[in-house]
Amino acid sequence: MKFLIADDHDIVRLGVKLLLQKKYPDAGVTEITDYNKILGKLKGDDYDLLILDIHMQETCTIEFIRHLISLKPALRIIILSYLPEDVFAIHYLKAGVMAYIHKKYDIEILSKAVDCVLTDRKFLTAGVNERMLHKDTGDENLFARLSEREIEVLHYMLQGYVSSEICNKMNLHSTTISTYKNRIFEKLHTNNIMELNELVTIHDLLKKP
Repeated sequence: MKFLIADDHDIVRLGVKLLLQKKYPDAGVTEITDYNKILGKLKGDDYDLLILDIHMQETCTIEFIRHLISLKPALRIIILSYLPEDVFAIHYLKAGVMAYIHKKYDIEILSKAVDCVLTDRKFLTAGVNERMLHKDTGDENLFARLSEREIEVLHYMLQGYVSSEICNKMNLHSTTISTYKNRIFEKLHTNNIMELNELVTIHDLLKKP
């Protein structure tokens, strides 16, 4: 059995590696720290399980996940990330990953997920399972929560403009722009631009009129 761990934090990789080696002493465990090496590893070898952080320095999008699965259909993938579970988990599960584990959970949850996934079953945490049981399945357009002004600020943010530049373009005071930005992050349950970009990819916002 062979495992691939992709995470840019040493302590996370070490913890996951120790867990896997304890559960599967004869298994091979490979560690990598960036997305650029993932494809190279998968093209050169077959792995039973990829445990992947989607919140590394480079952005790992759903399209990248789909590409991995098309390249290696038998590859099982567990997402291990700080990205909010209630916003992202269902979308990644629909894209083909077998489990989405937030890093806030105890190591025992990851252990159960590994056992489940290696028997070709998806693993859902209690939070994800509850969300899937309700009518709100994560497919709603989260951006509908934003006002027109907030949408305008969001577009400038996604284009890389800093607050002072947005102030000039919209002819608004810096405190007003700051308020809009805080509302955007709060309404979309995100913490930074990388997470916002991923939501845009999921909801295809930029292609809408």
